[in-house]
Amino acid sequence: MIFRSRRILMLACASVLCMAAPRPTVGQQDGRETTDVSGPLLAQRPLEDRQVVAPILDVPLRDPSICRGPDGTYYLTGTGATVGADGNADFDNCTTIRIWKSPDLRTWTELCVAFDLAKAGWNDRWATGPRALAGQADAPRHNLGVTAPEIHYLKDTFWIAFSVNGQGTGLLRSKSGKAEGPYEPWGRSASGLGYITAIGGDPSLFQDDDGTIYWLWSPAWIAKMKDDLTGLAESPRLLTCQPRVPLSGDVLVGSRGPFLWKTKGKYHLAVADTIPRLGIHTEDTLVATSESLFGPYSKREMMVPHGGQSTVFQDSKGNWYATFCGRDRFAALRDRAAVVPLEWMDRFRYLMWRPNNPVLRANPEKVFTERGPWHKLRPIVDKPGMNIRDMNMIQAPDGFFYFTGSVYGEAYKGKLTIFRSRDLKNWEEIVVRTFDDETDVPEARRKYRTDQLGDWNNYYMDCEIHYLPRQKTFFITYNAYAPKNLPDPKANVGFGGVLRSTTGKGEGPYEKIRDGACQSGFFEDEDGTVYEYWGINGLVRLNPDFSKAEKLPTVNRAGGGLWGEDSGCYMVKMLGKYVFFTTGCNVANQHWIPQSAHSYDFHYMVADSPKGPWSEWMPGVRHGGHGGVFRGLDGHWYGVVWGEDILGSFHCKPGVVRLKVELIDGRLMIDVDPDWTPDDYIPPQS
Repeated sequence: MIFRSRRILMLACASVLCMAAPRPTVGQQDGRETTDVSGPLLAQRPLEDRQVVAPILDVPLRDPSICRGPDGTYYLTGTGATVGADGNADFDNCTTIRIWKSPDLRTWTELCVAFDLAKAGWNDRWATGPRALAGQADAPRHNLGVTAPEIHYLKDTFWIAFSVNGQGTGLLRSKSGKAEGPYEPWGRSASGLGYITAIGGDPSLFQDDDGTIYWLWSPAWIAKMKDDLTGLAESPRLLTCQPRVPLSGDVLVGSRGPFLWKTKGKYHLAVADTIPRLGIHTEDTLVATSESLFGPYSKREMMVPHGGQSTVFQDSKGNWYATFCGRDRFAALRDRAAVVPLEWMDRFRYLMWRPNNPVLRANPEKVFTERGPWHKLRPIVDKPGMNIRDMNMIQAPDGFFYFTGSVYGEAYKGKLTIFRSRDLKNWEEIVVRTFDDETDVPEARRKYRTDQLGDWNNYYMDCEIHYLPRQKTFFITYNAYAPKNLPDPKANVGFGGVLRSTTGKGEGPYEKIRDGACQSGFFEDEDGTVYEYWGINGLVRLNPDFSKAEKLPTVNRAGGGLWGEDSGCYMVKMLGKYVFFTTGCNVANQHWIPQSAHSYDFHYMVADSPKGPWSEWMPGVRHGGHGGVFRGLDGHWYGVVWGEDILGSFHCKPGVVRLKVELIDGRLMIDVDPDWTPDDYIPPQS
């Protein structure tokens, strides 16, 4: 669940995407209403239209740069590495600049070594810091390597901008006009060794429509160059962009690797930055636009998730691409060069709506740059007109998977609906309660129905289903919000409660055993003790009658509370550890994160006892949002994903991923299995 004010806005926008739902075929089972929704299921984007980013070259390379030459050939360079006997790549001390070429962006061959910093005494004259002492591994070290070279074709020849470990930037020029060189130092500083600036790194070149060429370097400095490109012709300026929310001034687009291009009369600035997404810090590529060269630039937007330092170019047909090199643990690849197609997008789902200022970015429904099964993941149910949020899922001893949540759509008004399946493919719906069953609320509230988009008061919300083994039956918690627009003020009430199956079967019938708003769920310990987790209210031990017995401490080892920044939470026990999950929505209170980087995830803390102390937060089920975690009858752990965020595989549909759970040096580690999808599930033989 997310806080009410934000939830209403999100659902109102998301509802625009929903088609009108046809009335389903209704049947009867054990006295309850059921609906068959089995059949072929399709994701919002067909799987065949999706691709996952892949290396174009099996060579250690960071900060890749590609340009297209006048003959249509593509040329690639980047930060190289020296590989030691242990197989580890050292990207800080490679002194060479290598160039590869390709006719089609698929087949690459090495063209040349364009430059070697170690030759002709360059090491000594570029390096001024302390050196490592022989035989002393912990001695002060001064790295000396070429970093972030960029290749450009300007003024009828090729140029390579480069830096040396952030100690300065330099420029090389091809004397032959060809990409293979030979290259000569072109900067005319006092050293005569190609310096353009004595400090900084990640340099780039940009030529404006009038032919003027500019030098850029990290984080986003820019200065006009002399006509012969031997140095700067003016003092540098810092390019900034508008903040996402009003602050005390402009902000930086990113922290390193600025790359500038112009098209359709607008300037576009791509910069790499480290963003606290997915429970870690990701290395993303962001972009901002401006009507004028020196800005200020617009609010920054996500261009390529995990893209890092990038360059942008077009092919012969005018298609746009960005270079890619993953640097964080959740990137689809790491330390290898890749190419990502880009699209001009003016709208995407509900968090991106820019009809007058489209953004050139990787389409998150077509191109997947995050490690995981996302490019081949489809919803387990994709029924027209049905959307679902804030869901949980279990597999009960009867062999059925059950899930429920905030189910909305015309066919689900005033109905508490659960879904079950044996194979994760064919599902039936079971209506276990309706507004008409709520005898303790006014009639006007029971009959509440509106056609207003985003009116959540029509539905049962935040529902969870659980099977408690020692109780040998099913429980459902639910909630309904209070409307504000009914003529009778007494009817503007919310309601909720806890239901228990009287038969021990998932289909019920159910009796209400506790009244009151309930945005929570249950965890049954091995000794039979039942705990209730309830968002920001924390963790509560229950009496046998499900009344509240004890509120438990909610402090983790880092000094923070048990809850995250949202109220959706879950609790399980894995490998002898108590694990508390909660929802993190990284754009909620962090103004420096672009809305188009929105990711709604399920993070976790670990303890040896329900009373804590709890560990620090760790990344768990990415894109899980207010979801759930459960153990299947096959012994595997599974997590619910439902695509509330802009980077998920689909939007507001139920999905499942399998989890990898292991203890490493006593530390519980949870990750998404990158190879498994529900299409791979094989039901156990009965």
